[in-house]
Amino acid sequence: MLQTAPWQRLPLTVQWLKPEYQQVLTEFPTLPKYMAMKMGPLDPKLVKPPKSHPQEPDSDDDPLCSLCQKPIEETDKLACPKCTMLAHMICLANYFLRGSGHYVPVDGKCVECAGYLRWGDLIEKNRERR
Repeated sequence: MLQTAPWQRLPLTVQWLKPEYQQVLTEFPTLPKYMAMKMGPLDPKLVKPPKSHPQEPDSDDDPLCSLCQKPIEETDKLACPKCTMLAHMICLANYFLRGSGHYVPVDGKCVECAGYLRWGDLIEKNRERR
């Protein structure tokens, strides 16, 4: 099922809550490279709704997007964990999607360091910062 649409394009994480569950499914298909597999209990911060923050006034100190060179607000910022690249969510999505014909990116290369980035990981890190 994970190899078929729409699942094959989503940056999912398959999480086995107990090792014996994984052993039951010995013929589990190989996951696409942009999907992750984890073992153990769910991270509590992933199951809680995101906290709401009051709107902060715009700041002239906002960092610039590596793609469009415009200021990025904290809530719209995606960062490469391997270098100093920062980008608007929409700018990086468009960069990853260029020419693919899809609507949601799954992975791509960093604009600055060319490191492999999973879209789901970037979104998760952005959510953790809020």
